[in-house]
Amino acid sequence: MMDEVDSGFKPNLTNTPEMLVEVMKSRGAEAAAVIEEKFGDVQHLIHELQTSVSRGIIGIREEVMHRREKFGKNFMPLEPPRPFLEYLFCALKDWVILILFIGALLSVILGAVFPEKCEDQDGLAVAMYEGIGIMSTIVIMILLVAFSDYLKESHFHSLQFKINRERKVKIIRGGIVLDLLASEVVVGDLCLLNKGTLIPADGVVVQVNDLLVNESALTGKKSMVSKEIDPLVFCGTHVVNGSGKMIVLAVGCNTQIYKSNNQSPSSPTTTITFKAVFPDEEDLNINSVSFDHKEDNAMLQQKVNKVEVALGYISIILAIITILVLVIHLSVHTFSTQGKSFEVSLVNEYIRSLIIGFVVLIITVPEALSLVVSSCLAFCVKEMYYDKALVRHVDMLETMGNITNICCNKTGVLTQNRMVVQKSYIGEKVYVSEGDLRQFKSSTPKNMFEDLCKAISVNTSYSAQILEEGEDNIPKQSGDRIDAALLQYLFQFGEYYQSWRDDYPQSKLIKVFEFTPDRKCMSTIINDDHGGYHVYSKGAAEVLLQHCSHVVGINGELKEFTKEDVENLSRDVIDQWQKEGLRILCLTTKYISFEDGEELLKKKESEILSSLTLQGIVGINDPVREQVPYAIGQCQRAGITVRMVTGDNVITATSVAVKCGIINKSDEESYVYDGKEFNSYIHDPDKTINTDRFNTMLPKLCVLARATPLDKYVLVKGMMESHVKSAGEIVAVTGSGANDGPVLRMADVGFTMGVAGTDIAKEASDVILLNDDFSSIVSAIKWGRHIYHTVLKFMQFQFTVCWVAVIVVIFGAGLVGRSPLVATQLLWINLIMDTLACFALTRDTPIDRLMNYKPYGRHKPLISRTLLRNVIGHSVYQLVVIFLLIFKGSDWFDVADGFHSETLCMPTQHASMVFTTFVLMQLFNEINARMLQERNVFLGVYKNFAFLIIWFGQLAMQIAIVELFHSAFHVKGMDLYQWMWCFFLGFSELIWAQIIFTIPKDIIPEAFRCIAVGTPKGRGIAYYRSSSRVEQQDSGVVNSLLSPLDGVLEIVEDCLLE
Repeated sequence: MMDEVDSGFKPNLTNTPEMLVEVMKSRGAEAAAVIEEKFGDVQHLIHELQTSVSRGIIGIREEVMHRREKFGKNFMPLEPPRPFLEYLFCALKDWVILILFIGALLSVILGAVFPEKCEDQDGLAVAMYEGIGIMSTIVIMILLVAFSDYLKESHFHSLQFKINRERKVKIIRGGIVLDLLASEVVVGDLCLLNKGTLIPADGVVVQVNDLLVNESALTGKKSMVSKEIDPLVFCGTHVVNGSGKMIVLAVGCNTQIYKSNNQSPSSPTTTITFKAVFPDEEDLNINSVSFDHKEDNAMLQQKVNKVEVALGYISIILAIITILVLVIHLSVHTFSTQGKSFEVSLVNEYIRSLIIGFVVLIITVPEALSLVVSSCLAFCVKEMYYDKALVRHVDMLETMGNITNICCNKTGVLTQNRMVVQKSYIGEKVYVSEGDLRQFKSSTPKNMFEDLCKAISVNTSYSAQILEEGEDNIPKQSGDRIDAALLQYLFQFGEYYQSWRDDYPQSKLIKVFEFTPDRKCMSTIINDDHGGYHVYSKGAAEVLLQHCSHVVGINGELKEFTKEDVENLSRDVIDQWQKEGLRILCLTTKYISFEDGEELLKKKESEILSSLTLQGIVGINDPVREQVPYAIGQCQRAGITVRMVTGDNVITATSVAVKCGIINKSDEESYVYDGKEFNSYIHDPDKTINTDRFNTMLPKLCVLARATPLDKYVLVKGMMESHVKSAGEIVAVTGSGANDGPVLRMADVGFTMGVAGTDIAKEASDVILLNDDFSSIVSAIKWGRHIYHTVLKFMQFQFTVCWVAVIVVIFGAGLVGRSPLVATQLLWINLIMDTLACFALTRDTPIDRLMNYKPYGRHKPLISRTLLRNVIGHSVYQLVVIFLLIFKGSDWFDVADGFHSETLCMPTQHASMVFTTFVLMQLFNEINARMLQERNVFLGVYKNFAFLIIWFGQLAMQIAIVELFHSAFHVKGMDLYQWMWCFFLGFSELIWAQIIFTIPKDIIPEAFRCIAVGTPKGRGIAYYRSSSRVEQQDSGVVNSLLSPLDGVLEIVEDCLLE
């Protein structure tokens, strides 16, 4: 086999991509035969690729570029973002807008051909200017709508790119282990495979240690393949068990998973289906582990859909009423009161009535509600990425705000995941300081010391390494943190692990039993210098100590290790260390003669791990993160229960839980179970779960120790189905291991670790914590609650504007004969309350006080009494002010009456004051809408630059409209005195809001609350407005930010637990 590469790269690779792809089409034993037929054997294939099974390719830039040009890039093309013109076309598909535009065009034509007569003046083109103003406003609306949708989609596309960059693989180039992006892998690269690794490309295995690969993603059915026989591995599949190395043969579009999905006629786009499947189906003690992907979790969106549907039908009725009122009043006034006959110029008036009706339809349809959800999601996902939380399933964001329980791991989430051997027991003596250990080295027989160093160096994952010191002058740990702690432990002796690994490379290891939650230990068998075998094991004390028959004494001699010795060691050392929160690890060895070894190697692991010799015990410390106790306190104040699920024993787990604040020392009601006790308590003799006992235990359960993935799964499933609380439970789970895939997928929200998490855990998760920090979960919950509050804020603002405008139009039309607000004014108001308000109100960041409230629950009515109180209170106040201005404003401000039947056709200062006051009241109420229950409505406003820019921009536009665009908006310039009164009446909204806050919400009957259950997307929405924007939202938001492999990757939930 080619173990060395040339000192310089020669760009004369003879293989073609087609030849290598042809190899990857084979399976099983056939694969080895194909390789032998085409290349002779794997060694010759590796030689032709100019790579090595120990050092990989050279890795110089020219070589990597040449391989990328010849064999392709490891990138599967994603669907590019839609161009702006497509969004523009979608916005134009709204039939209401089109009819409104046609009506405005007719007004322009008729207004030019048949000018109106107003105040005895002939030849006035009022209708023409109004029509031009309407068309101009419609164009601005369409452009803003298209731009907002394009911007939102661009956010999600850029985040998809960020997801691609988060996925890394371990590659050996030039003998150096590198963490590279999956997209940087090239043909010939030597990849390290470990449990939970998502294989980044197609290739051939060159080293195997119990390597078991799940190929369900490729075959579409449960397919667990051992690589002892089948040497080929495929992109998109994942390692279920064991470890190994592979040489990459095909990347990107040449991989089998890409070709199989693109050759399917039913799948014109790259849609890769991936299954997270785990072995040992018979170990599964729950009814079923197949489940849907949380499709019912988008409760907020469904409630918003129901609001849209209900108000949509109401809007049609209101539009019809408006048209009827205006047409009837016009006809009666013209033909009955004035006794006129029909004139062509009257067509303009009827068209104006129709236009007002359609504008009312535009205003009253709450189309922006769904858009505010999607816009807020896009903004939150982007901001959460900066908070070190990468959201993969966007629809989970709203669920995060409703979390009631968090089941979290200990390592890496609550602790720093930087493990250090703090204490050790070697040669019947406890060592604490580095100086003590160096003294131990000098006073210990050489063979005993070397055997200990060899045991640690060889019986650890070879992907675990200690790297150069970082900025904090602390060596960096890579790979499994426990193994890294042991390797760093050797540094305290003044030894370096790599020298031992060079003597025993992975290819020379006879057998490796990888660590699993069931084994709770790892064992490695190597050749002895004297012709026999050495078995090195490390693992949990309760597993290995019972198999030890001897112990290494203080002088290196072997002493008998009795049951009494085990009890004394457990009491005096292990129990004491566990109370300090240390994780206990036993190191053992066993020598097997060559004659006995050949027979023993054929036996099971349990038979090999007998009559062991105890080399030592280490106590590994993983400090609790400084911010964790405060973050957990925040959760508890917010009504969220935090439970720790860990593989550590009860004593260690309890110690850590107390430090974190999960358990209060004085609280005798807190339960700490280990996995066996937990299962024994909740299961009946027939192994079914006793729901009553489970529900009795659940409120007091704080820690589940010595838990297996199955225990964690059962606990989470039981919590989700529990009815201890009437509102039910929303459960979040953290996980990082390959076995955590099913529980991450099943939970309402699955969090995984960006640093320590396996690829399969990341693929199964909803959110990746880029810093592995529990405080990021608290931040995510805060953002989830913020989304809910943002929707309520927008509803409060929009409902107020909408209903005040509609009432003013309908009642004003009935009282004065024409709508007090003309079409262009109403369209400008719609722009304020729709697209611009959507931008402004969704750019706030969450406040800490959101964590002072309890979870709102799945079925809390969206339209609450607080919302109704605010909307009704502001609407009543605005209507009183507006109607007083309409009927008394001309007398109060000594201006001509703008709403007399003879002056309605001409712009007046009176009408301008009504319009301006209405707009300014909405602008100041927009400030009120920033807070639902806080009196300080300016809280954090200085941080929301988008709100400030939009708010002052709207104000400037209102001033420009009144002072410059007289004909288009039917207004007339005002003097400073009139402007001051308009500002005062608008500003009074801020004062009125403080009065409303003093009114208890209980004044609204509880029966008025509504929209507790939602409606699925698309049901009934498209009947009264175009479905184009709903479709855009579905494509941009509801589709998740999924796998870096394809952008549409979805893990199928037919899982089996190991």
